[in-house]
Amino acid sequence: MLNLPEESEILNVVRTTLCDTFSWFDKNDPLIVEQHVRQVYLFYSCLRASRGEQATTFLECRFNLDACEVWIGRLQVSSVFRWQGLGRELVWAAERISTLMEMREINIFPLVAAVDFWRKMGYTWKPRTARVLCKRVVRFEADHHPSKGN
Repeated sequence: MLNLPEESEILNVVRTTLCDTFSWFDKNDPLIVEQHVRQVYLFYSCLRASRGEQATTFLECRFNLDACEVWIGRLQVSSVFRWQGLGRELVWAAERISTLMEMREINIFPLVAAVDFWRKMGYTWKPRTARVLCKRVVRFEADHHPSKGN
């Protein structure tokens, strides 16, 4: 069982990772990190990619510290900003945070229209499930970023 990190420690990891991984990150963007017993809830909204609309580009995840798994609840990019790599960068940030929090697997119930996106990101159908895509968390060097081809 993992040691339970302090909420402020998790917030610092999340903020630093978003800054390093998501090119549109702004320290003034709404970021919520809440710890509930053995679970961490994360909600991040990119204001610059929301065009004045409330939370139209965002990422929502739950980290289960006992099972060492992450569930991406929602990932959405405003229609105005699609096809610019924002969704991919947000997924990379979630994967990096998962690595730093010592998670083993990331799961998602994808919308049918988004299955191809998740498959391109390396997610595969989870055995013995009907609608869950998953990806094993990969350990990587601190300066590794998928877009650099490392």
